[in-house]
Amino acid sequence: MNPIQTKAHLVELLRAGHTVTVRWDCGGDESFVYTSVDGQEVESEYEEENDFAYGVEELVTNALSLPSAGEFSMTGNGQFYQENDGVGLEYISDAEVEEEDLEYFYRGFTDQQLADMGIERPARKEEEEQESDEEENEEEPKMLRDEEMSKEYSGRRILFQISSALDS
Repeated sequence: MNPIQTKAHLVELLRAGHTVTVRWDCGGDESFVYTSVDGQEVESEYEEENDFAYGVEELVTNALSLPSAGEFSMTGNGQFYQENDGVGLEYISDAEVEEEDLEYFYRGFTDQQLADMGIERPARKEEEEQESDEEENEEEPKMLRDEEMSKEYSGRRILFQISSALDS
């Protein structure tokens, strides 16, 4: 489906009282978005011209700028809604980054700057403990919740205006 057809079908479903939800799984150089209508996942047929699930994937990925590249993982979900002339998405994400990447991030800020952002610097380990942990966990890097990324990819917003999207 082209973007106009995807939006038109989404509006049609919402106006008919259907519940349309999405969930995503991003990170490690991949990004997947799954669409459900009334709790039933819609299979994506990427080669089909009228693939609603793929159209929604493109809409959500672009509208939310879902990331894929990097050493992180993020899962999320949301529900579409119609509000006046707009179609929006209420959504929440949970992101994790590798401990090394998060430690690098923290080095760029003072404790006060982090506190102003609502982020608490994790307790630092003694160097010896850190070295022994690294030896034990060389294969699997430790993942830590990334509060900032989780907040950035959570919210409620209008994605498009119905009259503008369908008149294009």
